[in-house]
Amino acid sequence: MSFFKTIAVVGIAIALLPADRENQIALTRTALSVSAEARTFCDARPNICISREEAWRGFKSKAGFAFALGQELIWGQQAVYSPYRQQSDNIGALLNSELGDL
Repeated sequence: MSFFKTIAVVGIAIALLPADRENQIALTRTALSVSAEARTFCDARPNICISREEAWRGFKSKAGFAFALGQELIWGQQAVYSPYRQQSDNIGALLNSELGDL
């Protein structure tokens, strides 16, 4: 079934392409311009790329902590992912002090 879906999507994409030569040239120029912009984006805007890398690093750290906390809450065992064990212990102690025994 996925073969037929692929054929349908490719057929629709081809049908949407321009037929006359002027529009084909304009589309080609636009595609090349966008491609060049994408390749040189970090060269032209290094502060954005640095911010993106910092945000990605922070996201990975938070995701690892969330995984460790989820593992501890679901299975009731210490998380295997050791960099987050201390954070997980602190959260567990905080939850116990705030919630007490339910």
